[in-house]
Amino acid sequence: ANKPSRIRASYSYDPNKQTAKDIYNNPPNPFKVNLTSAYAQDEISVSKKFKVTPGIRIDYSFVGNQPTLDTSISKTSDYVSLASTYSHTPFSQLTNKWLGRAVLSPRLGFTYDALGNQKLMIRGGTGVFTGRMPFAWLGYAYTLSGENYGTIDYKPGGTTFVGLAIDPSHIRDTINKYSAASASTHEVDLIDNNFKLPSVWRSNLAADYKFGKGFKFTLDFLYTKTINDVKFQQINLKDSTVYLSSGPTETPVYVGGKINTKFSNVYLLTNTNDGFRYNITAQLTKAGTPVNFGKGHNYTINYTAAYT
Repeated sequence: ANKPSRIRASYSYDPNKQTAKDIYNNPPNPFKVNLTSAYAQDEISVSKKFKVTPGIRIDYSFVGNQPTLDTSISKTSDYVSLASTYSHTPFSQLTNKWLGRAVLSPRLGFTYDALGNQKLMIRGGTGVFTGRMPFAWLGYAYTLSGENYGTIDYKPGGTTFVGLAIDPSHIRDTINKYSAASASTHEVDLIDNNFKLPSVWRSNLAADYKFGKGFKFTLDFLYTKTINDVKFQQINLKDSTVYLSSGPTETPVYVGGKINTKFSNVYLLTNTNDGFRYNITAQLTKAGTPVNFGKGHNYTINYTAAYT
């Protein structure tokens, strides 16, 4: 008993914030996010059969105060790997400043009455769509800035007796008795330069064909390509890897240790443009004739194939 193989924990630097209640009632580094959006759209009749619908959306997001940047970040040297598995903005260039720029999202849609009697309608559109993100992700950069919490990562290997710290506020003192270096690090979470809110380019093309007594067949193709998605990176690991001979053989295992031992972890919130998906849907509907005081039945059969 009391011979753990590893002990991991976090503790507050503030002596007045040692319990969950204290932190909940007075959280460190509160911040505000402002989101402002405007949208304009018009419908243009090119002819009796053909209409286009151009539109544009403007999103402007900004924060009241930017998160602080740990001074040791800019002094951290980048690790140079001969076979790199990841890349990031150099430590010396990271500013932890973000948003404050307008994002434009243009769209264009159309409808075409091919036969002039609304029996065969061709419709589609293309455009950029920008979404929101969970603000908790941004909160990491404010809360885990390096000035609020320390981290503990002690690996006694299951052979050393470590007395249990019943009071969480004393866990650092407990670990210091055995390994002061294991209780002297902290985690830093950063936001990449020019970080952008998630956005995709989405296009669709569809046809609706009416026939018979209330039948309609629809064929719809939808394609989505990532422009900016959210990605978290652990950038305090030396990019020195090995690969397992069995199991997840394509997953790199990082064996080089920390780049800067002052930090337990350095997580970077950044963007990626990886990812796409498409859907093809075929649908057959039958509209029933209203009977018995206007009540009727509609029948639908559809099939969707998707690929990501």
